[in-house]
Amino acid sequence: MKNDRIKLSAIYALIVIAFLTIILPIYFCVGGFSCHWIIFGVIALLIPYGVIHFALNITLNKNLSQKEKQQISIKTILLILFYWLADCFYMAMFNNWLLWIYVIGIVVLAIILVNLAKTFINDTGYKYFLIFDLIIGICLTVCLIYCIPDRFNNLQTIVTTIVAAVYGGLLTLVGVAWTIKHNDKQKREDELAKAKPMFTFNIVAEKDIKAHKQKICLINDSKTPQSLIEAMQLPQGVVSYVEIENSDNSTFLIKKLYFDSCWHSVSANNIVLPNNKLIVQLFRKDLFEHAIMEVEDIYNRKFYYDLHFLCIPPLPKVEFCTLIELTEITLQELKSRNISLD
Repeated sequence: MKNDRIKLSAIYALIVIAFLTIILPIYFCVGGFSCHWIIFGVIALLIPYGVIHFALNITLNKNLSQKEKQQISIKTILLILFYWLADCFYMAMFNNWLLWIYVIGIVVLAIILVNLAKTFINDTGYKYFLIFDLIIGICLTVCLIYCIPDRFNNLQTIVTTIVAAVYGGLLTLVGVAWTIKHNDKQKREDELAKAKPMFTFNIVAEKDIKAHKQKICLINDSKTPQSLIEAMQLPQGVVSYVEIENSDNSTFLIKKLYFDSCWHSVSANNIVLPNNKLIVQLFRKDLFEHAIMEVEDIYNRKFYYDLHFLCIPPLPKVEFCTLIELTEITLQELKSRNISLD
């Protein structure tokens, strides 16, 4: 079935090539058949292939929303139409259709200026087509000036001077806009890097957490404890402690923890302030399973940490557990353990 589709696509491609390179030249060409028509037809055929191939590459391995997919599809179609229009300018040039040379050329130049402005507003993968737009724009400008009749020699000089000034100013604006955009992007990246949680932990040596003066975060299976006394009266599992000590880098939130083969929500004080400590209390039934902690920064980015506990005293007379090792892990590692995020 797949081979039949490939053969059918090849037949359609041959029909399009024949139409563009044989039928159109016979009907429209001036001064007999020319190799320019073959070049025109091949370019027209390669344009959609190249643009669609590029669009597929920039969307590969990206989780895009339906709206983003629609925007990329529309942009792809507009790019194909734009480059087909530029190819039509080439057709008007070798056929010496003076009116269409100026009509198509001015339209293409206008589109290039609009695309140039949008490139610095919308940071998408299509910004890499900007270099092609500039090359096409310069070539079109030279062709349009060259096509001015000799009897308008003064007009040709005036237009050349104006165009040179416009392109000089345009390139200057492009440089300034690019610098500003790069600085804004770098500033954003620096802010994101600073907002990433950077913290350590302390080993809890005493079972009575009332001896600790840090804020206490409570976690339970099916119901949310309303007080420390209520949490301590819950019979299931062995109490375990995670004492987090934050740096002065940023504030972050402890969202939930994974243990006993399911996620558990966090109640009470789950915000870890800069240069502060927080004790997380949980009741675990499976003492051999590594717990997972989900943390969220101020930009709603989520990070995951693997928690290793030490039983005090050792098995089988365990009274409580304390964190002894904390390692950041990726989403891929979570998936490899068959841990769902829900």
